[in-house]
Amino acid sequence: MRNFSAERVARMSACRVDLLASGIDLSGLVGKALTGFVREQLDYFQSMLGDDTPAHQVEALVHHERLMSEGSRREVRGSAAPLVSDAAGDLEGKLARAERRREAMSHMTLEELLAAATELRRRSAEVIEQMEAVQERFEALHL
Repeated sequence: MRNFSAERVARMSACRVDLLASGIDLSGLVGKALTGFVREQLDYFQSMLGDDTPAHQVEALVHHERLMSEGSRREVRGSAAPLVSDAAGDLEGKLARAERRREAMSHMTLEELLAAATELRRRSAEVIEQMEAVQERFEALHL
């Protein structure tokens, strides 16, 4: 059974916008490209959705969210303001991304928030380990 509640559609919208801020346009992915991307990034989608939704249901939700947002996307395109500079756009993008994540998380239950926090801690530990390995390699090259 597919769960296309308003909360899940809002979370998928946050995913789409978050990915777009990172240069990945979900609307440009169709067929096998979308299927492959969803399977490859399933952990990300599950973290943002706050559950362990299987890949085929995430893909169905992507399609549903596209249909729901198609009309509003057309309206927004015409009213976009030009950016002052790349730095200003980067800061604005980061702030908007943080706000979208807050919005998606505002609809999560306590259990979903705990699961998301646990996943973020795990990913954070992996990033720290990678940074330490890079630092060690960098120091070894400059000795």
